[in-house]
Amino acid sequence: MSVNKLTGRFYGGDNAAIVDVQLSVNQAGMAEIDCDPPLRLPFCDLKVTSRLGNSARYIHCPDGRIFETADNDGVDALCHDWGAGGRETFLHRLESRRRIIFTALLVLIVTGFVFVRYGIPALSYQITRLIPTEVDALIGEQYIEYLDEAMFEPSQLDPTIREAMEADFQAVLREDAHAYRLLFRDGGIIGANAFALPDGTVIVTDQLVELVKDPELLRGILLHEIGHVHHRHTMQSLVRQSGVATVVLLMTGDVSTASSVVLLLPAVLLQSQYSREFETEADSYALEHMKSQGINPEEFAVVMEKLMGFDVEE
Repeated sequence: MSVNKLTGRFYGGDNAAIVDVQLSVNQAGMAEIDCDPPLRLPFCDLKVTSRLGNSARYIHCPDGRIFETADNDGVDALCHDWGAGGRETFLHRLESRRRIIFTALLVLIVTGFVFVRYGIPALSYQITRLIPTEVDALIGEQYIEYLDEAMFEPSQLDPTIREAMEADFQAVLREDAHAYRLLFRDGGIIGANAFALPDGTVIVTDQLVELVKDPELLRGILLHEIGHVHHRHTMQSLVRQSGVATVVLLMTGDVSTASSVVLLLPAVLLQSQYSREFETEADSYALEHMKSQGINPEEFAVVMEKLMGFDVEE
């Protein structure tokens, strides 16, 4: 059997220097590293790390020093001849086969899609039911302060209009035991809009009141927003977004994505990021209560079309 040699770097122990050396193994299985002084010992006494792709291999000496080399094939040959471990691992065999890699990637993508599309929505409903309503109140208090500081200006509506709308608001609540409150704000860049915080605070912009004008149509909008609160859609949306961020974290290791979850609520509220399922539930709630209160439900579709047209013009 011929002498086998590896070229690499040697470091560790009491000496902090890194030196370029050669590791050779003779026909008797004795390894020698040509450092100063030379190190000689049976190759089988060395601990060789397992192969992983083309990453460097590390051969650990009993005294704590380390020989590092990029010659994976040479290390594998020595391990085969002299049995020092570090042979090809199952993981290395997997990553060396492109078909397996592509298959695993495809399975990962499909599994992730199915979980995000169907698993997270199903779980979000169950998780939201376990979250105390006190959390909704806490989120509502914090974000109304944020919205007032970052987005809104004080309402300029005539006090008599506000009083009339508040009376209408209380009228549409007679069949819902949840505690609600109605706030008016100048929407600024947001324009004509209405949305509900998870604690039951419904915010209506001056621009929306000026656009719609008809009290019954405004009642329909209020009932729609109350429907979101009734079904806790904002909290479900946060749970879903958190679930997506967790999936991304597990798949990519991107911690920044997961940490951004705390900033999601303003986007959920201001950009209407409710799913079609949530909007349908809120519409159904509004239509059901409009019928029970003698409000023409056909008008609800009219006001929604007006709002959509307003958004397009903006």
